[in-house]
Amino acid sequence: MAKTAVPLVWRSKKVRGVFRTIREGHGIGQGEMARRIGIAESKLNRWENNTGELKQAEIEKYADILDAAIIDRAESHPRNVPGSIGQYCKRVRADYGIGQCELAEEMEMAQSNISMFENGYVNFTPEELERLDAAMEVLKKKHGGTAHLRKLFNDVVSSLRRELAKAEGQSQPHAEASEEGKMKLSSLLGKRGD
Repeated sequence: MAKTAVPLVWRSKKVRGVFRTIREGHGIGQGEMARRIGIAESKLNRWENNTGELKQAEIEKYADILDAAIIDRAESHPRNVPGSIGQYCKRVRADYGIGQCELAEEMEMAQSNISMFENGYVNFTPEELERLDAAMEVLKKKHGGTAHLRKLFNDVVSSLRRELAKAEGQSQPHAEASEEGKMKLSSLLGKRGD
């Protein structure tokens, strides 16, 4: 009987890491996964850590188990709940320039879970919501808190000043923001929170 060669993609350290991250993100322990595949935990450990190999059929079984876990989670929750926390999370994450993969890594969760949560297909448990809150705080600080909002506000104000100056026939816009404008900015930033 001819031995089927395992495609090179399955030998990639990155692919193995993705499998491990998704498995862990769905709460499936390495021992549980090995049992479901029908192999020894040590064999799975070596494959995930790029020091051993799995047969093509074992890798396909691993992928099928992950697919089933993703589908089960999506089907066990209400779909597209309008005004959900997930949609709010997506908006805040985008406002701060935080990527889904970055958030998933900080939460130690599969990126697919973040996507399903943000799109209203799943709800997070209270523990997952706590992890989300902690991860967002870390990432918002990493991305500069409200510095990007201040820059955006200043860009908008500068643009408006230029347009006002053109409309009034002035060549130079006002150089300093008014006290009223500074108070409005502080109020805006205070409401958004860091």
